[in-house]
Amino acid sequence: MFNSYSFLSDHELKRYFKVFNLVSRPTLHKLAKFYVRRLGFPIPPIFPVNLIYHHFIGGGKLNETLPVVLNLREKNVHVILDYAAEDSEKEETFEKNLFVFLDALHFCRQHQIPFLAIKPSSLARKEDMKLFSSESLTAKNLEAYKLIKKRFFEIFSKAYELGISVLVDAEESWFQTFVDKLVWEGILNFNKNKAIVWNTVQLYRKDRLEFMENEIRTAYMIRVHLGYKLVRGAYHEQEINFAKLHNIESPVFELKEETDFEFNKAINLSLLHLELVNVMIATHNKQSIIHAIDTMEKYKISSNDTRVWFSQLYGMGDYITYHLANLKYNVAKYLPFAPFSKALPYLIRRLEENSSALSMAREEFELIKQEIEKRSQPSALAIK
Repeated sequence: MFNSYSFLSDHELKRYFKVFNLVSRPTLHKLAKFYVRRLGFPIPPIFPVNLIYHHFIGGGKLNETLPVVLNLREKNVHVILDYAAEDSEKEETFEKNLFVFLDALHFCRQHQIPFLAIKPSSLARKEDMKLFSSESLTAKNLEAYKLIKKRFFEIFSKAYELGISVLVDAEESWFQTFVDKLVWEGILNFNKNKAIVWNTVQLYRKDRLEFMENEIRTAYMIRVHLGYKLVRGAYHEQEINFAKLHNIESPVFELKEETDFEFNKAINLSLLHLELVNVMIATHNKQSIIHAIDTMEKYKISSNDTRVWFSQLYGMGDYITYHLANLKYNVAKYLPFAPFSKALPYLIRRLEENSSALSMAREEFELIKQEIEKRSQPSALAIK
């Protein structure tokens, strides 16, 4: 299970080989980070950068993603639309991002796309969110709070009107508390009949399982629906460094095995409470996916139950995604869109945040090479 690229055409396999031959190299990761930290942007749209861009990004504009959306749909794979906006400090940028998200919601409705992802730091300053996470509102900061909340609630309200679920991305722990508060207010307002506003739960954090348990307990009392996108977490190194700098206990597990165990417990918890919980199991980890499938079978949950979803990144883990789709599980690709100048910083930041990206790319590259070798046998067509 989950170990073959046999579904690719010869032409597609050659392209995947070129892409993963590049992204599995540590030197490319180092060079990309050097561009971010030292040289700035724009990065020129030349080979191999443009090859990588087109493999991992759905398009520069909303309408350019449609061929990708339709191609995935033919394979019974859905989409989580994601505007690849980077962090900003400018109010003007936040307002522009807001209108992009609102346009994206209409695009989702028009083309039967069930999910839109939003990144809180594309709508608000990190320093503001950090402040609102640790301090009470004052007359001095009240206006900033109202403006941020207004942006989020414009998105939540439009999503409710159009019937699209909004997946709010997780951020670093020192301002996630504010994000959690905003999401909970959205849940209270818009999730009476359906999970419209979803939160993202990073299971490398020691407190997240208890966080879910408390929300689920409250949801039963007040009868609201919850949506959780389960992830392991993207800021492990930053979290540990922040804790050391401020002489506090690290909020994250040190060992990957601890995070894996917590992630699987969160799967169990979600599947036990499908009366009010919807869950997106967003992972490339095959052991966790198999655990989820086994647990669904144990609880007699059908593979196509609309409350349970799996997700992988566009351009990665296709051998997992398409296998799940063939087994009739609900599965969606996280599909970023942005102009070249914005998308490359986005991709590079994801590489910086995700220490497992390199190992995942190497694993995929090995599977691709195995498929090429298989097709090169006398009984199969060779890749030319």
